[in-house]
Amino acid sequence: MLGQTIGRRSFLKHVAGAAVATVGAPWFIPASAMGTAGNTPPSERITMASIGCGGMGTNNLRAFLAQPDVQVLAVCDVVTASDEYGHWYKQGWNGAWFGREPARKIVDNDYAQKAPSGSYKGCDAYVDFREIIARDDIDAVCITTPDHWHAIPAVMAAAAGKDIYCEKPLCLTVAEGRAMVEAARRYNRVFQTGTQRRSSEPYRFICELIRNGRIGKFQRVLVAIGPNNKQAPPANWQPMPVPEWLDYEMWLGPAPWAPYHKDRCLYT
Repeated sequence: MLGQTIGRRSFLKHVAGAAVATVGAPWFIPASAMGTAGNTPPSERITMASIGCGGMGTNNLRAFLAQPDVQVLAVCDVVTASDEYGHWYKQGWNGAWFGREPARKIVDNDYAQKAPSGSYKGCDAYVDFREIIARDDIDAVCITTPDHWHAIPAVMAAAAGKDIYCEKPLCLTVAEGRAMVEAARRYNRVFQTGTQRRSSEPYRFICELIRNGRIGKFQRVLVAIGPNNKQAPPANWQPMPVPEWLDYEMWLGPAPWAPYHKDRCLYT
C-alpha cells in the first residue's frame, strides 16, 4: 500500500521492467498500460474514494481527479443530490448541486473526456462509507465529512490498510485525535490533514520568524472565524422536516440526537 517503503507499485514496476527487457513488449499493448505517452500505468495508480461530497468535498474530489496517478473509484455522501447544500446555497450558488450523485457524475464525465471511447461509468456511489472501507481495490480515502464524522472513518480506513487525507479540524476531542494517530502508526498508514495554511511555505516561514524571536514579543493574537463555522439555527428555531434527499440518521452518526434543522448540518 501507499505507506510501505517498497509497495506493490514499486515491485510491479521493477518486475515489469525486467520482463520487457527480456522478452520485449507485444505490439498490441496500449500506451496507457505501459505508462508511456504521458500516461500512468494502472499498476502505478493510487485508487481513491471520496467520503463527503459537499462543497469542500467536491473541491477536493476535483483536485484528486487532476492528478494523473490517481484513479477515483467511488464517492460517498448522505445526500443524494441537492442544490440547497448549506451556506453555498445561501451565498447564491443556485444550480450548484452537491451530493453523491453529482459527485459520481463529475468523476464519470472527467474520465469520459479522457477516454478514447468518450464514455465512462466506473464510479460507484454510496451512502454508507463502510462499503468503501470494505473494498480491497481502494488504496486511499479523502474524508471531507462533518467534524463529528472524522475519527471513525479515519480509524476504520487505517485498520483496513488505506491511506487517508482528512479535512480540518482533525477531530472533536483529544481522545479521538489520539485514536487516529495510534491507528495511523499501528497500521503504518500515510495520514495527511487538510490544514493547508499550516503547512504552506509562507506560514511555515512566519512560524520560524516567531519562534526565533525575529519580529519581537507577541502581545496579542486576532482570530477570524469564517461565516460557515458560526452557522447555527436561530434562537427561535423550530424543527424542520428531514428532506427526502438526506439520510439524517446517518448524518448524525455518533453525534447526540437532535431534531433536524438545515442550519445545523450540510453547511459546507
